[in-house]
Amino acid sequence: GKAAGGAMEERRRLHQNKRKEPAEDPVQRAARLKTFPCKRFKEGTCQHGDQCCYSHSSPAPEDTADEDPGDHPETPCQNPPGPGMATGPGV
Repeated sequence: GKAAGGAMEERRRLHQNKRKEPAEDPVQRAARLKTFPCKRFKEGTCQHGDQCCYSHSSPAPEDTADEDPGDHPETPCQNPPGPGMATGPGV
């Protein structure tokens, strides 16, 4: 009984955390996080400066929701349909 129980405990200890992902390299982690913009920097409250693990670069044009809508007038259709293409919805 005890010998079998000890072997079972040994197996449990050896196979513990088997599905856990390996630890990420700190350099790779920093590079991955630098792709995300810093929310606190946008708010003006980030105190980390250059040491922040997130990006402090200016946001990409598609990320700015505060833009004046007059800056980019939308055109309804820049590319008209070619010959043979349906022109109406559901056709």
